[in-house]
Amino acid sequence: MIRPVVAVIKSLASALSIGTGAAVGREGFDHPDRRRHRLDARAIRAHGTVAAHYARCRRRRRRHRRHLQYAALLLYALLGALIGIAAAGFIRGLSFAEDTFERIRNPYLRNFVGMLSIGVMIYAFMIGAGHYFVEGVGYSTVQAILAGGLDLPELLILLFAAKLAATSISLGAGSSGGSFSPSLFMGATLGAAFGVLVEAVHPMESFGTTTCAVKSFMT
Repeated sequence: MIRPVVAVIKSLASALSIGTGAAVGREGFDHPDRRRHRLDARAIRAHGTVAAHYARCRRRRRRHRRHLQYAALLLYALLGALIGIAAAGFIRGLSFAEDTFERIRNPYLRNFVGMLSIGVMIYAFMIGAGHYFVEGVGYSTVQAILAGGLDLPELLILLFAAKLAATSISLGAGSSGGSFSPSLFMGATLGAAFGVLVEAVHPMESFGTTTCAVKSFMT
C-alpha cells in the first residue's frame, strides 16, 4: 500500500524530472573489445581530442538549452499569476454585475437592459473589427487564436475585457448559461496576448503564442 504523500511527492518529482529534460530512460555505452580493436597512440589522442571537443560543445548546448528552459518556466509562472488575477477579476466582475442588476426590480426590464448592452457591444465590434467576437460561446475566436489567425495583442486584450464584461452582464441580467466557455475565451485571448508580446521582445523555441493560449484556459 503506497501512502498518499509518497504518491504525491513521486508524481511531482517525476513531473519535474521530465519537465526539466532529465534523462530518465535506460542508457549505456557500448564498450569495444580491446583484444579485437587496437589503436595506436596517435589515434587515441585524436579520439580523445574529438571527444573532449564534443563534450564541451554538448555542455555549451545544454547550458544554453537549460537557460532557455528556465526562462520559459519563469515566463509560464508569470503567465499563471496573470491568469489567476484575471480569474479573480472575473469572479468579482460577475458578482458586481449581479448586485447591480438586482437593483432593477422588474426582471423583464433587468434582462432587457442587460441584453441591450450586449447588443450595443456586439454591434460596435462588428463595425470596428468586422466580427461579433463576444457573441455566443466564442469558440470560433478560440479556434482562430489556436490556428494563429488572431495575433494582435491590442485586440486580444480588448476581447478579454469585452468578454469578461459581456459574460458578467449576461449572467447578472438573468440570462441562462454557464461560465465554462467564456472562461476558455478569456484565457485564450489573455494568454495569446501575453505570448505575442513575449515573442515580439525575445522569441524562444520553447515558448509560443498557441501554447500560452492553451495553458491559459481559465477553467
